[in-house]
Amino acid sequence: MTALRRTGFATRRCLLAALALPALIPVPRARPAHAAAAPLGLGSMAPGTVSHAAASAIAELLTRQAGLETRVLPNAGEAVLVGLLSSGRLDLAIANALEAEAARGEPAERASEPRVVARLFPLRAGLFVRSDQPIQRIADLAGKRVTAGFSASPAIARLLDALLAADGLSRADIRPVMVPDPVAGAARFVEGRADAFFFAIGAAKVIEVDAATRLRLLPVPDDAEAFARLAQVAPLAYTERLQPRPGLIGFAAPVPALAFDNLLLARGDLEEEVVRRVFAALRDGREMLIARHPAFRDLNPAMLARPRSSLALHPAIAALSL
Repeated sequence: MTALRRTGFATRRCLLAALALPALIPVPRARPAHAAAAPLGLGSMAPGTVSHAAASAIAELLTRQAGLETRVLPNAGEAVLVGLLSSGRLDLAIANALEAEAARGEPAERASEPRVVARLFPLRAGLFVRSDQPIQRIADLAGKRVTAGFSASPAIARLLDALLAADGLSRADIRPVMVPDPVAGAARFVEGRADAFFFAIGAAKVIEVDAATRLRLLPVPDDAEAFARLAQVAPLAYTERLQPRPGLIGFAAPVPALAFDNLLLARGDLEEEVVRRVFAALRDGREMLIARHPAFRDLNPAMLARPRSSLALHPAIAALSL
């Protein structure tokens, strides 16, 4: 699971599912302001990803409880989704804070950039090793073979750099195993061609690898100096202490991990009344969302309007008294 310029964190890859697909469904123009009955277009990553599952749950919530018919429109990558919002071809989209930052336009273009509607839940990423190896912390990876490169998604490479920096390493201290994406990195690890691999915490691929080779998630140092090093590389990332629970592989006790926010974004000119109804549905519909996907267990109604993001809140949300 699981930091960052225009190509972005998941331009062609979704960290959580590490998939790279072409656009799956043509995206229609967003509804004009006068077409109040037109469905909302909600952009997501490809089917099978956490992004698509979360979008499907939100679309059902908005349709059933907010009276806003919503259609999920899968696409190629989160940076693409941000661009479609900016051009008005989507009404809403799910993208992580790092990807949204990386896909921002030049200052002159930012009047049309998307706005944040809500912080949905954190995404997490880390480095995994075999549990029977003596590697206990990230610093122990010095001289070891670690998946790197991620040519299809340069922002993932930035996250790897942030993890290394947190424990005083740089890429010069490891033996990079160059791969195009995290899925290929996991394959190299299974083949015995890497000592550690980078992946999203809680991803299905990690569960699959653990079934064949028991894994250990390396903790991220969370002291002030380590955090300063991490933030210098990935300013929107942070650390949080994960508690063991089903589906989270590689640790049996609480462990500090790298995290960053997953956001619901809107085109900047989406009607304020619509945005308020979307926000209210998310605030009040947590249980329904959890029933559709477990990631929503980390949705905190009190933190919906408090994202870690360089994008501005939508005016309808900024105006709320929270």
